[in-house]
Amino acid sequence: MIPYYILLFAPLTYSLYAQHGRITVFNKLETKEQKHVIGVFFSLFFLMLALRGLACGSDTRNYLYYYNVDASLSFDAIFDKYNIEVLFHLLNKIISLISKDFQFYLMITALMCIIPLWKLYKEESELPYLSIILFLTVAPFSLYFSGLRQSLAISIAPIAYRYCKEKRLIHYIIVCIVATFFHQSAIMLFLMYPIYRANITRNWLYFVVLILGVTLVFNRRIYTVLVPLMGERYYERYGTTSSTGAYTAILLLLAFAIFTIVIPNADEVDENIVGLRNLLFLA
Repeated sequence: MIPYYILLFAPLTYSLYAQHGRITVFNKLETKEQKHVIGVFFSLFFLMLALRGLACGSDTRNYLYYYNVDASLSFDAIFDKYNIEVLFHLLNKIISLISKDFQFYLMITALMCIIPLWKLYKEESELPYLSIILFLTVAPFSLYFSGLRQSLAISIAPIAYRYCKEKRLIHYIIVCIVATFFHQSAIMLFLMYPIYRANITRNWLYFVVLILGVTLVFNRRIYTVLVPLMGERYYERYGTTSSTGAYTAILLLLAFAIFTIVIPNADEVDENIVGLRNLLFLA
């Protein structure tokens, strides 16, 4: 838990210093100070990801195995061996040409995961420390220490979001396709563009609550139906289900969704806020 507390309190310490001892969780900072608070957090986060050992993360040893296997293969053999998520294995091969040291590999992949997130938070966050708290609480924070493929795919999501926001549809589609070649679950990114621009009103709350209730009650049955569709390899590895107990995070997301659509004045929200609110409903 010590690294977690460092990530939590180091940005807070700087935030308090920047505001001369005042609590800044719900107070806006000047632009320069915002960037520094976000920078402190993601710099520490990068160091923890880059320097973590094999015992950190349930799948880290599996990625060591993948890295060694891919390093021994030719590029042609990689295309022949992997018919899904091939970009992940190509990345392994390319990094291995520079160094076969697994710690070096973790450093490069950590950099690839952190930079897009850091840029997104630096540009979008008006309340940096509150954003950090939400990232540590709601976002798949722990996943970054274990799921490399998922983390690399997630790191592409901020790029997709930028193109979605700028209405650059072709660029958006290309980026989403690239993400799916790192992890199949990134197919969900294709929902971002239409959902971002959907006309979601307060009446959608009933639909969201209904879907959430059905998902919570029948989550295992839904999972057992969807996993075989991901391919035989996924079914063999993830076919057995177990409860994660992540109900608090789900309820928290629902509370955020209700707050963002009930509290703000509809005449005062702009297109970007509506789009982000829609994406929260998707989550």
